[in-house]
Amino acid sequence: MRAQKTDKPTQKSPKAGTTHKKGHGVIDPIQLRREVELKAYYNFLHRQQLNKSGNEISDWLEAEKDIASHAK
Repeated sequence: MRAQKTDKPTQKSPKAGTTHKKGHGVIDPIQLRREVELKAYYNFLHRQQLNKSGNEISDWLEAEKDIASHAK
């Protein structure tokens, strides 16, 4: 008697290099980048509204800092 093959997908382990959020499992690096991109864009808009000096790098770094502080 032959064993029947199932069409169930196998569970994969997280890829090497993925970011871990303490106590909450694995964070998708693509989703993390999208969050930083969106936050950096809002930082840009806010900076433009207030007519403050800065550039896209400062907007990006501030976004990373804000997201990292909320992840803790």
